[in-house]
Amino acid sequence: MPAPEETNALSRVTEPGYVQCVRRSTKIASFFLCSLATAAAIVACVGDDAAVVTGSTPPGSETGTDPPGPDGSKVDTDGGAAVDSAVDSASGADAALPPLDVKTLPGLRLWLESTQGLTKAAVGSDLVSWRDSSQHWADGGVGAPDGGAHTATPVPFSGGGAVYPGIVANGIAARPSVTFESGPKLAIANHDDFNPGTGDFVIAAVAAVSSGTGPFWRLMKQTSVPSGVFFGTSMSCTAFGVMGTPPCTAPEYPPSTAPHVFVVRRKLTQLLFRVDSTSRASYDLGATNPDLGVLTFQQPNAFIGGGVVGQLSELVFLVGDPTDPKVDKLEAYLKTKYMIP
Repeated sequence: MPAPEETNALSRVTEPGYVQCVRRSTKIASFFLCSLATAAAIVACVGDDAAVVTGSTPPGSETGTDPPGPDGSKVDTDGGAAVDSAVDSASGADAALPPLDVKTLPGLRLWLESTQGLTKAAVGSDLVSWRDSSQHWADGGVGAPDGGAHTATPVPFSGGGAVYPGIVANGIAARPSVTFESGPKLAIANHDDFNPGTGDFVIAAVAAVSSGTGPFWRLMKQTSVPSGVFFGTSMSCTAFGVMGTPPCTAPEYPPSTAPHVFVVRRKLTQLLFRVDSTSRASYDLGATNPDLGVLTFQQPNAFIGGGVVGQLSELVFLVGDPTDPKVDKLEAYLKTKYMIP
């Protein structure tokens, strides 16, 4: 264990292959050391999740063992009475939101919204699944994901028994939220929808983080030059190389524990990290503008959570070239919706 006086320390979560950076204080002297260690940890965790499978029921741990599922064998397919109550109480406030229909956003490929598509165990608060509400595949078609919509399913913390992400009915802004306790996370089967290639993309997450560095989204492949997207609580990184420090946005942003709208955006050659409608960090990709496409057989899942303690209420994934006004409007909509100043 690190000495108490250390500014930042790396504590290894017992889940194999994952290291998280834990902030101990704000002393500048050790800040950059932690940043480099965090970046190295991101490289180290590339390709460590190949054994995970996704489905309509909670998958086994990443070590290949099958822990017991959430309490109760019956699945509450409408999200549970407690969640429904929170949905009803929140729906009235939606009338005051800025006029935006998220489903009409150009390039929308994934919309996890906590008042829709959440399924919890019949007993207890464990999350069973979180279904995409984008309706991008509402009409079916070639290439549609299994089940007709992307679905996030839980990956329990293999180092601490069958600990799953949970659901609280009155989370951020009194809306339902998915809760994470460091190790547990969600997995979504990889799909071409999540491969921006050399194009632009936007990922927005509404979260309140108590500790840990994330991710809100991690989808990477491992080849001679691993690439992909890591979107965490304090930075975003892309196009990993085997050696050296991966290119990440800087400076590293230290979020408070209050709810925030976190956004990572690639706009032309710029990788931008934004919090609450304000640019906080960036990275110039220059002429390389790396291809972030990730093939399914190289990384079967995208992951949300793991190494973070906090709540998540919404995640939006856009590909293509959303205009500045569209992104600004999305950020304003989410801030108003979740009462974020």
